[in-house]
Amino acid sequence: MHHRIKEFPCTQCGLCCQNVNLAVETSSLDRGDGTCKHYRDTDKSCTIYTDRPDICRVDRQYDLHYADKFSWDEFIDLNLKVCDILLHESETPYLNKDKPGETTLLPDRNLSKPDR
Repeated sequence: MHHRIKEFPCTQCGLCCQNVNLAVETSSLDRGDGTCKHYRDTDKSCTIYTDRPDICRVDRQYDLHYADKFSWDEFIDLNLKVCDILLHESETPYLNKDKPGETTLLPDRNLSKPDR
């Protein structure tokens, strides 16, 4: 395992879990509507979180497939860009866990959306 100063800043918005159909690596988790079969809609949680597959673990994916290509900080930034794209394309903002009852979007990181 590689030394990491910071952890991936997951907001637990659930959007990656609601879009497993977008990547070949996660398509087997699709319950039929693009959402992971282990995702609980009521509280945006994973029913198998402690035993979730490696593809659902940012740190594990880095160690297995990307440590020789990117620094940890670069890898975090790339993943955050995907988070931002999912948030900006979503019609549902995530609950701000720092301010209960309030919704928000992640700060704009000046991303351009990919061409479709």
